[in-house]
Amino acid sequence: MDYRIIMNGQEETEAPNKAILDMISRYSRQLYGFTKSEFDSIVEYDLLNIISYFYSKMNAVQKKNNMQFR
Repeated sequence: MDYRIIMNGQEETEAPNKAILDMISRYSRQLYGFTKSEFDSIVEYDLLNIISYFYSKMNAVQKKNNMQFR
């Protein structure tokens, strides 16, 4: 998974990915030796939980409008 940030209208991919890899290697003991793919799975799981939480709080009209953008 590539991580991206958008600052001032420009997309940056190198800096966030380098920061994550540096963090994983520097703090591997505190992070229980997570690999990049394990970290990606954790982030994906957390994002899905956040999305599902917000979706569960939407009313019927909001859900209908949300489906129009897909």
